[in-house]
Amino acid sequence: MLLNTISRRRFLSAGALAFSGIAARHLPDFSSNKTGNEELRIGLIGSGSRGTGLASLIKEMKQLRLTACCDIIPEHLQNGLNFAAKGARGYTDYRNLLEDKNIDAVIIATPLFLHYPMALAALQAGKHVYLEKSLSYDIPQAIDLVKKVRESKRVFQIGYQYRYYSLYHKVKEVIDRNWLGRITHFECQYNRNSNWRNPVSDPKMERAINWRMYREYCGGPLSEFCAHKFDMVNYLFDAHPLK
Repeated sequence: MLLNTISRRRFLSAGALAFSGIAARHLPDFSSNKTGNEELRIGLIGSGSRGTGLASLIKEMKQLRLTACCDIIPEHLQNGLNFAAKGARGYTDYRNLLEDKNIDAVIIATPLFLHYPMALAALQAGKHVYLEKSLSYDIPQAIDLVKKVRESKRVFQIGYQYRYYSLYHKVKEVIDRNWLGRITHFECQYNRNSNWRNPVSDPKMERAINWRMYREYCGGPLSEFCAHKFDMVNYLFDAHPLK
């Protein structure tokens, strides 16, 4: 299937910046806005299961300090603050968090449809950004966001967790050494027996909690699962598909 070939090709060729891997436990070069502090001060936007998972890792990293969390669900917000530094601030509006001049970088771990507007606002606020995959809800957003990243001169990384699994590092080594000969195509699978629908005590929170079940918020299996496969093939071959 070929959808919007020109836009997709433009996106893939321009997207190398956003999809470049940075080792999870090594800090990138943030010299573009040195603050004089030894610690990088982090704001977490979205402290659900993914956000708190990252927050638990930050707590063990001496170079990072989680100083603020934001979530519209009170329970999620408190979960994030439980991993934050003493005196960390809690927000329910991410725009208020971005106004905090003491925050150097933000982690965005929210539903997919919010990735583009939040990342754009963070760049405009002068923050470095770690954005959970996928990059955006659609191709036009992705093309525009890559452009805005380049203009911002800020560090910007997409959170693709497979990049940090040693198994795939070994697979890449095997391919680079040409042990498998010429590889012409990949067949990818993702098998899982679980339910995306979570229990909801308040019906008003149905869409906020079960956002993956609604087309206007989520790209379905393509954005949630297949995105990992696309990224891994990009990583293994240091290349991007044409269509």
